[in-house]
Amino acid sequence: MIAARSLALALIALATSGCAFRSQVSGMAIEYNEFVAEATNRQTVINILRARWREPLHFTSFSKVLGTARVEGTANLDVAANGNGGDQLPQAGGGFATSRRSLGATNWTPRLGVRINSGTDFEIGINATDDFWKGITTPVAPSTLVHLLRQGWERDLVSYLFIHRIEFAGRITDPSGKVIATVPLGRFANAPDNEKTVEPFSSLMRCRTLYYGLSEGAGRSEYTITFSENVATDFNPPVQRADCERFERGLREAFSKELRARNLALLDTSARPSAQTTDPFKGQTNYVADARGGSVQEGAFSPNGAAFTASDYFSDLVPTGYKTELLIDMSLRSVEGLIHYLGEYVRTVNERPLATGFCEAGGPGPCIPLIVIKPAAEAGDLDPFISVEYRGERYIVPRSGEDIRAGAGYSSQVIALVQTMLNLHRSAKDLPSTPLVRVIN
Repeated sequence: MIAARSLALALIALATSGCAFRSQVSGMAIEYNEFVAEATNRQTVINILRARWREPLHFTSFSKVLGTARVEGTANLDVAANGNGGDQLPQAGGGFATSRRSLGATNWTPRLGVRINSGTDFEIGINATDDFWKGITTPVAPSTLVHLLRQGWERDLVSYLFIHRIEFAGRITDPSGKVIATVPLGRFANAPDNEKTVEPFSSLMRCRTLYYGLSEGAGRSEYTITFSENVATDFNPPVQRADCERFERGLREAFSKELRARNLALLDTSARPSAQTTDPFKGQTNYVADARGGSVQEGAFSPNGAAFTASDYFSDLVPTGYKTELLIDMSLRSVEGLIHYLGEYVRTVNERPLATGFCEAGGPGPCIPLIVIKPAAEAGDLDPFISVEYRGERYIVPRSGEDIRAGAGYSSQVIALVQTMLNLHRSAKDLPSTPLVRVIN
């Protein structure tokens, strides 16, 4: 009876050790997840700081995390039997010798033992292969931007992070269908540390916003990327209509100047544009070029992003029978270019460009920084999201929090976007091919 009770106690102890084992393993999984997340976040910030100082980027990744855990249990019953005793009794008259014996007690002692052994093996990969670098230096596909916008990412954030440069050109076709001139009209570079380009590009993005729409094409419906003035008006309330009209007049003046320089016949362009032609970016439906080399309309091909045309944009500036088109080439960044852009962004004293949001002074406006990386001494009471040591100084990336304000900006979201793009572009073999994407004016 005693032995059975002791054995039951041993089994209960082993069962209890199993619960402890499960708890320890689940805790290890959470700790590993947090460790990898912190290491990845810090590496992203370190690379942005390297870009700030114009230093080479370096990438490592955890290709495998192996956690081992083993439970060992023992249950024994030690038997201790005391020695038997006795003494010799005097012989009786018959000559027989007798003795008295005593049996010692037997002790049953249970011995229980539980031991959990755990360990972790990490495999850290150095991402320096040809395939990896081809992946992160390939421009992001327009279809990826459509996906981000459909997921609800802020339009300003996506536009500023991924658009590297926008170039405008005008094209004239004579009545016979021959292209007689393609003239450059302006280039707008998104370079935060270039004082001359920041405000013109920001003004352009306030007039026209990157977005998406649903369009019918080739017998099927598809989501398409848009760069629409109407969307800018709807979703960007602080947009200044006068600025947008001034921009359009600048395109028209550049177009007229180029044609005069080429001695091409024009109608009178000295008159103020009529009410019918004052809306910025007027034109018909636009089409993005096929990334495989073809295009809906000749000359609308962009190897680095998205290019499209707006038909009859300058029709009132040329003789009857001539056709005009506004060509817009949008160069998109690669993942490597995105990190270098953020390095430029934090290199400047004042973060620019700024996304539209709720400003401290009250009311919406362009006041939200894309990312904030400050030396710890300048961070003040900002809630830290990531803290890193670089070049002998400690830097803080503040947590964006639930309410996006000017203090922390979109810092947390930008880090998440960089890591998402990096994971999507780790191999050039896995990059999505850019389909024919329709751009709606």
